[in-house]
Amino acid sequence: MSSLSNSSRFPKIKTVINNFFNPLIPHLCIACESPAVPSSYPALCDYCSQTGWQSTKCKRCHRSCHISEKGNKRCSHCKNIAYPFINFQSLGPYRSWLKEAILMYKFKQDPLALIYLQSQCSGFNLKEIDSDSIITFISSHPSRLAERSVKEQHLIKLLEPLEAIYKVSIVETLKKTSNPIAQINLSGSERRRAVQGTLEWNFNGKMPKKVFLFDDVWTTGSTMKEAARVIKEAGVEKVFCRTFAAIDYR
Repeated sequence: MSSLSNSSRFPKIKTVINNFFNPLIPHLCIACESPAVPSSYPALCDYCSQTGWQSTKCKRCHRSCHISEKGNKRCSHCKNIAYPFINFQSLGPYRSWLKEAILMYKFKQDPLALIYLQSQCSGFNLKEIDSDSIITFISSHPSRLAERSVKEQHLIKLLEPLEAIYKVSIVETLKKTSNPIAQINLSGSERRRAVQGTLEWNFNGKMPKKVFLFDDVWTTGSTMKEAARVIKEAGVEKVFCRTFAAIDYR
């Protein structure tokens, strides 16, 4: 377990981390990059912390919603589509320091990036979590781990603070049955086709009623949707999707 595993120390550790990072980089809002309130986690400016930077974001695909659609929390693209998960949340848009931290830890195992990302975990909304819940994640194919010269799934370390705070196990429930092609230059429809059939349920423990599914970045949501579908078909009642960052559709 990491140094953040003691939940009673978590707020103090976040303060230490904040004081350490401020001299290195400006403490900027991860939503609009204005000066952030120093004590906010995730880092938000006064305006975004009051209004909620995601208040105009569709809870399904993260595209912007019109004002008239805010109450429904779904954009016109998604309001008539049935997705296999209850809701979605990310800590901020995939840019600025949040993006850099994800890349530095995922591909270079940078310890400072790990500490920073772990400190942001308190920003996740997990109010629905209970004793019949587990936390799981999108796993990388073994060949991808070999490319990065690592053996452990990077999300296990990132999510350790949540295990300590909520007393819920982090379990690797999904197995990559094949290594999908790189998705970086694919369109949304191409991504959906690329991930179909690449995941299977691989958990022999007691079937949970709720699964909180994590990934580092939400791009089009194709992988999360496929993973949520597999989890639901395995017998889980409710799936909640969370990511550290999301592509900011505007």
